[in-house]
Amino acid sequence: MKTNFLPLLSLILIFLLFGRVTAGETPAETVKRLISYQEQHEDLTPLLKESISLLKSPHYDVRFAALRTLVFAGVPCPEAVPELLKILRRPVPEKNRRLDALHGYALAALVTVCEDEKVFSRLLDSKDPKL
Repeated sequence: MKTNFLPLLSLILIFLLFGRVTAGETPAETVKRLISYQEQHEDLTPLLKESISLLKSPHYDVRFAALRTLVFAGVPCPEAVPELLKILRRPVPEKNRRLDALHGYALAALVTVCEDEKVFSRLLDSKDPKL
């Protein structure tokens, strides 16, 4: 009898990737650490790489703190552009102010980190009503 371990392995992988945002941290601890670092340091570039990966988090507060880091860093970061565009292209249910605020911050982050005018041209020319 063959046993299919794929569903079990998938669940373990999901937990490892998203159950803990950063090794040993809960989502709340990650948010607290990012905001604390933002308040104590002028140079946020050490957090850019981590912030880009945190944009994929299933936790709203973690994604928002990562966006805030990108905006406050105030430096070009082309590596963040694809993830920011993914956030902007996700549909926002009507009257969901949290996701609407997340989209607004994603747009502010895009304006901050992106220096490629073609990205903005494509957004403006998009027929997608979400954009």
